[in-house]
Amino acid sequence: MSENKKRKPRPGAVWRAHDATLVEWNSMESRVTRPWPKPRAWRKPAAEGSAWVECFGSVPSHITSPEWTSVSQRKDTPSTLAVRQAWSTVPADVREAIHSAALQGEEWGMLSMLARCPGALELARSVPVLAGALAASRRFGAPVARPLRSVRALLRRPDGMVRWRAIARWLELPHCRAFINALRKMTTTASVSVQDIKSLQLLWNHRLAQKRILHSEALSLDALYLIKAAHEHGVLDQLHPDLVGAAGHGGRWGGLAFRFDIAVQMWQYLHPRRPLPAWRTLEQVEVASTALRDEVRQAKGLTTLAVYPFPPPPFEGGPGITPLISEAELVAEGAAMGHCLGWQNWQQEARMCRGYAFHVGEGPDRATLWLRRDRSCALGFQIDQFKGPGNAAPTPNAIEMVARWITSLGAAPTLPEAWISPKAIASGDPTPFWLDDDDIPF
Repeated sequence: MSENKKRKPRPGAVWRAHDATLVEWNSMESRVTRPWPKPRAWRKPAAEGSAWVECFGSVPSHITSPEWTSVSQRKDTPSTLAVRQAWSTVPADVREAIHSAALQGEEWGMLSMLARCPGALELARSVPVLAGALAASRRFGAPVARPLRSVRALLRRPDGMVRWRAIARWLELPHCRAFINALRKMTTTASVSVQDIKSLQLLWNHRLAQKRILHSEALSLDALYLIKAAHEHGVLDQLHPDLVGAAGHGGRWGGLAFRFDIAVQMWQYLHPRRPLPAWRTLEQVEVASTALRDEVRQAKGLTTLAVYPFPPPPFEGGPGITPLISEAELVAEGAAMGHCLGWQNWQQEARMCRGYAFHVGEGPDRATLWLRRDRSCALGFQIDQFKGPGNAAPTPNAIEMVARWITSLGAAPTLPEAWISPKAIASGDPTPFWLDDDDIPF
């Protein structure tokens, strides 16, 4: 009998409560993490002869959610349960500070600073973006051998403008009172990155850009990138303040800033000597973009382009599921559900046969389903987004409806495990099995 080959262990995680360590492993490496009270992490590559080395830990993206960190009756796998138990040891106020202040990709540095530097929590509550930059100090200014020692020295002063300006000076950021107030207005979401702070620093050196920054009520990422786009195209003096104010709810290049950038490029191509129109709202920018696109086609001799009808859906509807078969229905769905399905970019995706929308359920169980093409899937389509009213998570009844509809199409259930367990559908269990839902909203 041939000798049995040693099997590689399956990826997993174990929480060892007696020494407060989380042990995780996969085919590439093993990792040991101590989340609290003194966060430390070590990793060891799977290659034979490798040694343990200290490293930056990996902070779960859902650490700030009380539901995620609490150990409840949810049917978690042993590995998921171990991760939940480990990160539930971090105090709630620290988790909230990580969510509000940590820069993108710098969550471990923020956790370490909050654990080791007295006064860091007060700074995260007062000026979250400045606290995030301080936690990522190695990315700003001159590097030092012991950054946390310097951070503790900076935080010895009472919380206030004197401390904040001293921190900005040490990070080699503008340290005037006006710049600190601009940081305090900046939207504190986990999507703010180091590059965003450096973009703000560069815009601050331009007089008109600084004026737009100071006059904006809330400096969201979309507002910052809108000002940046106007600066790059040389139209800062023609950027209306109302348009900057309308950019308070967008993300990085996902809303008004992106559409404004495209519209300005087309306007400068068609009318290089005319000033930019006084666009004040997102709707005005979208209407102008449509008209400018037609003008560009005519200028390039593309007037013979065929206008294709709205394509039919690839699948018929089922019980409680209705396909949206026209642009008017997409607009009505977006208005009724409180999300942006009615925007022009979704209409273009549907017209180009890249995706299709379906209305699911009624009343409290209503939701919107968006299928996109995927050749690797048995049906040739895969669920891209599935959202309830106002981009909320779909209800269990809505999930059950979609899962049974996909099963009726003649293929195995293709719902991601983030929504429902295929085993629960196969067994006829009407109770869905929930996991984390971190999909991009409409």
